[in-house]
Amino acid sequence: MVEVEKFIALIHREKFDYTKWRQNLFHGISGKDISKKAMELQKS
Repeated sequence: MVEVEKFIALIHREKFDYTKWRQNLFHGISGKDISKKAMELQKS
């Protein structure tokens, strides 16, 4: 719960649209590529 409250506090301080940021976060990257990168990070 504390982490969620910290996250919300940070979002309210920043002057950006979190929803738009999330929608564009993986724009142009396939699900397969995202999965591959996640597996690589998990190994390291």
